[in-house]
Amino acid sequence: MADVSSQAAAGAFRRRGFFVLGMHRSGTSVAAGVLSLLGITPPSTPMPSTPDNPKGYFESRKLQRFHDLVLADLGSRWDDWRSIDEARSHSPGADDIFARAVELLKSEFLHAHAFVLKDPRVCRIPGLWLEVFQACAVAPYVILPFRHPEEVAGSLARRDGMAMDKALLIWLRHVIDAERLSRGCLRAALDMDEVLADWRGAFARIGEQLSADWNQEMAAAGAAIDAFVDPVLRSVRRAPEAQPGLLLGLARDAYAAMVALRSDPQDVAAIIALDGIGSRLDSLAALIDAGPGAAPAVEPGLVAEAARIAGQIGARPAPAIVDPVARRLSLVAALNADRLAWLTETIDDMARAGAVQRAQIAELAGREPAALEAVGQAAQVQALKRERDALAERCAALESDLAAATADASRRQVEQETCEAALLDVLERHAALERRYEELERRIGEAEPRRGALIRRLTGE
Repeated sequence: MADVSSQAAAGAFRRRGFFVLGMHRSGTSVAAGVLSLLGITPPSTPMPSTPDNPKGYFESRKLQRFHDLVLADLGSRWDDWRSIDEARSHSPGADDIFARAVELLKSEFLHAHAFVLKDPRVCRIPGLWLEVFQACAVAPYVILPFRHPEEVAGSLARRDGMAMDKALLIWLRHVIDAERLSRGCLRAALDMDEVLADWRGAFARIGEQLSADWNQEMAAAGAAIDAFVDPVLRSVRRAPEAQPGLLLGLARDAYAAMVALRSDPQDVAAIIALDGIGSRLDSLAALIDAGPGAAPAVEPGLVAEAARIAGQIGARPAPAIVDPVARRLSLVAALNADRLAWLTETIDDMARAGAVQRAQIAELAGREPAALEAVGQAAQVQALKRERDALAERCAALESDLAAATADASRRQVEQETCEAALLDVLERHAALERRYEELERRIGEAEPRRGALIRRLTGE
């Protein structure tokens, strides 16, 4: 891919996409929330707030589900610490994924001149969205929020009961991938310690690094952002300093390198350090996957560390489907099922909105104009009539949209059923081929003694 930072500087793009790439529980919601208060458009289908994140996620529900499907196609998921290798990254359904990503970009952000796209899962696959941005004439402005790994591990233990070693592996994988795959972009590293201590200074710095002049917006929204950036919500703090093991040492070294990127997002020494940490992480992950009896690593201690960790990290994600045809059909079926689910939800929302509009029309129609005119409120009568007429037009439009969406949902259902039938057919044919192969092997085995006897007779042995 071309260097998008130089293209952005040259004005090759019409819109700006603020791309928040950070690990779960690392302040990505704070970063996206401040951006939205600065006037950057958030997604149109936001995730609802939860007790773990009471001020909101500023994250698209549609994109979260889409990213889960993409990771599953790659044989990965949100809590996977392994790298997505070159072989797995070449999905036979890449064009389908790209097309769906373009659809979602348009539906979530419509014609917003500047928007914020945030989902920690994207740390594993930022290349997809960078390609989509380029195709849609969107300039990427990458923000890399990060938080001390021990605090993130504590937060995941509190929320999910996750073991510290697994949390550190996931933290390292997200941080390493996000940093490596965003090189060449206009970017800024954002330390949550810095944000909680002085959000104004932190966002002034990254605004300068991203060439985003939002000083006026910061002044106008200052009180709202003061209320939003609440240090009280930081419920987990890092433990007192302790002698780190190999994994914790890697995480602390990566954190120190990210701190160095705050002042210079392209700091060569920090990038070299992160490359070395990433290489050791890949070796450690490979040893964990290989299990006991793996070949000794070049670096002393990696095998022992892998053996110590292996029992604490739980089940691996389901592997990617090997057969390319079956893999693509499975992906297309999942994407169509997701589209159908969103269409169904949209239809339900539109039906509820239509019912509300009809109730409002009935209420307006039931008011007695004569009584209002009798007390000299003719202007109010006219206003009510205009409101009634506007609501009637809106109700008719909603009913038309509902009919169109219902028809589209029916078409998607047919596509889904066709894909599922095709997938079953491929699997059945594959099973039949397996049975024929086994039968041929059996016949060859039975014929082998006769073949040997014939050879001996012909050679006179």
